[in-house]
Amino acid sequence: MSADDPLSNVVPLRGDAAPHPAHAEGPGDGALRAAAEQPLNDVGNGARMRLHFGDDLLFVARVGWFVWDGRVWRKDADQLAVRAKAQAIGPLIAREAEFIAPSPGLTDAEREKQLADRIAQRLRHAKNAGNSGPITNMMAESQVTLARRIEDLDAPPLMVNCLSGVLAFSVWSDPESGASKVARVDLLPHAREHLLTKMMPVEYAPRAPRPLFDDFLERVQPDPEMREFLKRWLGLSMTGI
Repeated sequence: MSADDPLSNVVPLRGDAAPHPAHAEGPGDGALRAAAEQPLNDVGNGARMRLHFGDDLLFVARVGWFVWDGRVWRKDADQLAVRAKAQAIGPLIAREAEFIAPSPGLTDAEREKQLADRIAQRLRHAKNAGNSGPITNMMAESQVTLARRIEDLDAPPLMVNCLSGVLAFSVWSDPESGASKVARVDLLPHAREHLLTKMMPVEYAPRAPRPLFDDFLERVQPDPEMREFLKRWLGLSMTGI
């Protein structure tokens, strides 16, 4: 193979042998090893897409695809981001050759021939996976395992997403002191499992000055107690309750 060939350093596994020293396990190898066990068809390619990119993709029937951008699940209305990930599967299938092993109980000559045949078959499948039809089919088949219900999205009523993180509102009380319940808000890191698809385009800055807002409230509502109530009401209006 030429020096430019991405498979020039492929070292296939033999039987149950451990990875060759030239191919130490690295990031992503677990997904490659699992992907190498998938069938060479559209369903298998859909499973590969989930294995390699499933953490950052979800699909909602009759709504479409969503892609995790690090802060929020953004709707991929034109499927461009999802299709770009599907286009990356072909080269990843080629790398599965590193994890192909022959059947046990063969002679050395039979093992070499079977291994060569299986690698050639895998590389043909990798090349075919880059065609438009298989890419579209792969996306369609991956929907089954990446599907979520529309009710799962933006479900926590007391979570508000912003640029700084997720504001989680709650009511807290100390049973030992017997004090009254008080409202609190915690700033949580952005996380996929929150399944939030909306985000306020502002940073959370609880100590930031707000002269215009305060001047307006003092002008329209001179009662200090009512002003405090209005602040709490405006804060609650951001939530889903």
